[in-house]
Amino acid sequence: MTAPLPEEANPPLHYRIVIDRMGRQWLSANDRLHWSVRKRLTEMWRTTGAWQAHKQGVPSLPGGRVICELRLFVRKNARRRDPANWSPTAKALVDGLVDAEVFPDDDSTRVVGPDMRMGPPAVERDQEQLIIHIWPTGGGPA
Repeated sequence: MTAPLPEEANPPLHYRIVIDRMGRQWLSANDRLHWSVRKRLTEMWRTTGAWQAHKQGVPSLPGGRVICELRLFVRKNARRRDPANWSPTAKALVDGLVDAEVFPDDDSTRVVGPDMRMGPPAVERDQEQLIIHIWPTGGGPA
């Protein structure tokens, strides 16, 4: 049996918060929603972010690097996707992390991101997810 490499024996600390879409509407930069609809959706995603952080046991951190991985349903004749279009959903979820006291604030002195990435496609539309990856830092830029 071979000894693990040092980075395998002590991987960087990483938290993963899985957010299922469950039929709810994502917020997109391409949306042209009435302000009251956008406000309601933003509050719903913000509450979801806070609730999932508590549920999944993410502790309070001084700061971190945040990457949001989108797992969207893709049809066979799918067009290309720009993950940055879903930044409004990610921003609301990160605001929820502040509400849950994961971060003291989400300003640039504490949090880098959220950076949007496409993950593997969801098999069905009702299995779409946004996964928040957090790598803790001392509070400064990572």
